[in-house]
Amino acid sequence: MNVIKKYKKYWIHIDNEQRFSYNKNIQKYVRNKKEDVNMKKIVNVKRFIIGNTILLLLIVMIVSSIFNIAYSYNNIKYKTVYVTQGDTLWKIAEVEQKNNSYYKDKDIRDIVYDIKNTNSLNVSNLTVGQELKIPTR
Repeated sequence: MNVIKKYKKYWIHIDNEQRFSYNKNIQKYVRNKKEDVNMKKIVNVKRFIIGNTILLLLIVMIVSSIFNIAYSYNNIKYKTVYVTQGDTLWKIAEVEQKNNSYYKDKDIRDIVYDIKNTNSLNVSNLTVGQELKIPTR
């Protein structure tokens, strides 16, 4: 079925396959109309605003929780232990595992590793009078 419609002062011919005529003056109109058809309109503005607000809040919460986790490690307190004759990292770690709530239910090897990293020790050798920082709660 062929249809002829009037747009402004031009007549547009539309055939069964929805092809428009090739009048050069009308081609801009035809192109814009086809693009407009593909765009969706916001039907319910209130629902759109509420949905986007909720989405924005979720994104802000996720980002802030990521930064909060990254900065939460700064809340660790330290106590100072001085090495005495016969102390080893393993013995100090055993004592801390029993008495320090920070190391509760942790493996002794993890505690030794943590003490070495906290005190920037490359080797496990300790000297008498050496100061060690031990994390606590």
